[in-house]
Amino acid sequence: QLLGGDAQANAETTNRLFAGETGGNLAAIRDIVILNAAGGVVAYELAKDASRAEVNLDLRFEDAILRVTRALESGAAQAKLTEWIAATQL
Repeated sequence: QLLGGDAQANAETTNRLFAGETGGNLAAIRDIVILNAAGGVVAYELAKDASRAEVNLDLRFEDAILRVTRALESGAAQAKLTEWIAATQL
């Protein structure tokens, strides 16, 4: 379920995921995207503030997972992707 395709197929999958689709083969992809992004959030926040290490890692990951999930569901992730695409077309 996690095997990608060519660039066009992968872009279509990304657009469907960021548009809020969750069914079919997107479930496993969505889970991996959320976990990976949450890991990035946890690492970024620790790099910005070393005192975050005092907070239980499970709690930090749980919070990051919720925030990433909300970003996908609210359309905020889609909006940011659209901004990045526009910025690279200059």
